[in-house]
Amino acid sequence: MSDFGALMSGTKKRTQTFSSDEIDAISQKLKAILIAGDYSTSLGKKFNFYFTRGRVANQIICLLSEYNYGEGEDDDNFEFVEENELDDVKAMTRALGKSFPTIDFVGSIENW
Repeated sequence: MSDFGALMSGTKKRTQTFSSDEIDAISQKLKAILIAGDYSTSLGKKFNFYFTRGRVANQIICLLSEYNYGEGEDDDNFEFVEENELDDVKAMTRALGKSFPTIDFVGSIENW
């Protein structure tokens, strides 16, 4: 299991659960955004787009990248990913928000 990485959360403005069709539509749009924007991780790989349900019913989480802490300076590793991925992740969330205005999308680099 990984230790940290980029993720995006989407929270419906109303407390409704996400249907499978909605998750599929968001996934397809995110895939198109990733391709059109030619985004890549800090290691030059393509971003993932693994969706899961959030902690509350009206939230989904998308894991975009994942990394493991290893030897060396863990804070430096986290900061490197943050510096190289966060702007792209935020740009992706803004693009998704334009297509799905009833959902608040937030991008971040997180430890887990």
